[in-house]
Amino acid sequence: KPIPTWAWVAFILVVAWSMYYGVRQWRPHPPYSNTPTYGKMAAAGAETEAPGERGEELYRTSCASCHQENGQGLPGTFPPLAGDPVVTAKDPANHIRTVLYGKKGVAISGVKYQAQMPAWADQLSDEEIAAVINHERRSWGNNAPTVTPADVLKVRSRGRESGTTVGGNEE
Repeated sequence: KPIPTWAWVAFILVVAWSMYYGVRQWRPHPPYSNTPTYGKMAAAGAETEAPGERGEELYRTSCASCHQENGQGLPGTFPPLAGDPVVTAKDPANHIRTVLYGKKGVAISGVKYQAQMPAWADQLSDEEIAAVINHERRSWGNNAPTVTPADVLKVRSRGRESGTTVGGNEE
């Protein structure tokens, strides 16, 4: 017996959706994105992307599961980013250091959070970290100065131990 028409239609729809999803989500890793093969694709994608879109997308995929889409966190588990003094500070060094190297067991505004903030230094480039930090610094009523990839590189080159406190509002 031949394969029913509905099975072929379902198969074609699944393949088409998979191809669409793969193309839409394709982001070559930084070491590959500057090669002749992928560099043109990355440059073409950058032209169509609004400046805040990349940070919003990275926040949604990397941060929102803990800090929530609205930046309010989960009480006692994950701190809020909306209105947080580290996020809204004029000097972004503590914010950058926290995103790069993570944090655990820090009291923030009198609440000690036991959940660990993961380090993103090995997963995200300076451009990506600047984008997600800028999203956090400009969302949910926050209005802090923007961060550049050069700012991130400066903190990254100084290393994990530079600065007095990570999270500036420790108690």
